[in-house]
This record gives sequence, C-alpha cells and structure tokens, in this order.
Amino acid sequence: MPRTSCIILRKTPFQETGLILACLSPDFGRIDLICRGVRKFGKRSFPVVSLFREISFDFREPKTASGLVSLRAPEPILSHDDLAGEPSAFLAACSLAAFLLRNSRPMVSLPDTFRALSRMLTRTAEMRTATPWLSYVKLVFLCENGLVSVPPDRQNFLDSVTEFAVGIREEPPLFPAGSRERFVRWIEDMAERCSVS
Repeated sequence: MPRTSCIILRKTPFQETGLILACLSPDFGRIDLICRGVRKFGKRSFPVVSLFREISFDFREPKTASGLVSLRAPEPILSHDDLAGEPSAFLAACSLAAFLLRNSRPMVSLPDTFRALSRMLTRTAEMRTATPWLSYVKLVFLCENGLVSVPPDRQNFLDSVTEFAVGIREEPPLFPAGSRERFVRWIEDMAERCSVS
C-alpha cells in the first residue's frame, strides 16, 4: 500500500459522518480522499484532518484517475492553523487552494508546487500577510506546468523567486522599489489567463 503526504485544500461533508478531502500531493498531484466516520466522536475520529494541514497517509490506488481514495492511518506532519489568526491571509490561502484544485489533475506529480505551498503557507502565517508569498506558489505551479515564458535576460530573476519558494534559497529575492507589486500583478494576471474556468 503506497504512502504519501498531502496538504488538505478543501473539506466537503459526505453522508452523515464522512468527509471528502481535496488535497495536493507531491507524488500524485490532486488527490481526493474519502474519510468515513470523521465527523463523529469516538475511536475513529481524525483530529489531524483540517484545512491547510499537511498529513501523511496510506491508501489504495484508485482504479481510475478520478476515483476517490480511502484515507488510512493519517499522521500529522505540519499544521498551518496560524493562518486562521489573520482573516485576509486565510481568505487568500482559500483562493489559492481553489486555483490549485481547479487547475491540477489527478495522478500528475507536482513536487515543486507542493514544497512551495507548504513553505509559503508557513511564511504567510509568520508574516501575517499573503502578499507576495501565495502568489509565488502560483508562479511555481505555472512554471512546473510549462506555462511561463520570459525573455532570457529575466530568467535568472524568475529562477531566484521559484528557488526561494521551493526552499532552495533561504532569502527572498530583492526587488527595486515598487517592482514587487508589479511582479505580483504579472503573476496574478498570468494565472488568471492560464486558469481553467
């Protein structure tokens, strides 16, 4: 039985006590998990299952790419619960989650996007602001899917941003005055043009 990790991006009630979790996994891209008995108290409750939490779990691979996967033996890895302390950052994270779920596909690995999402959610919670951190996740997603083309003289700067987002570089890139806002707008415009409706 394979084991992977994921970040929970959406929770949907299912039947009386279940949940369907829409998640992003580094190995399997978008993965939809079914959890029975989650919303009741008792032995089978899953307190680790909450929005923007990173968990590891066992599962059986679905027979079809769009099938639901049963969650087994979830274990917490990282919690981004601090996002809830800043409503604007939490809402921005929800908007990013919707973008990723709308545009990612099952069984298409997204290791860079996953790493960037985990790092930038942590950064957003620490800095108590979503700008520009969550936009960097969109940039990594677009780059990982081959949707970004820039002139050769700009490629080094673009690489420095994506390397920071995925954790290759520790320090954020330096921007001349006023250019960070333009860069974030450029990312958001590009993400909107490339987004599935």
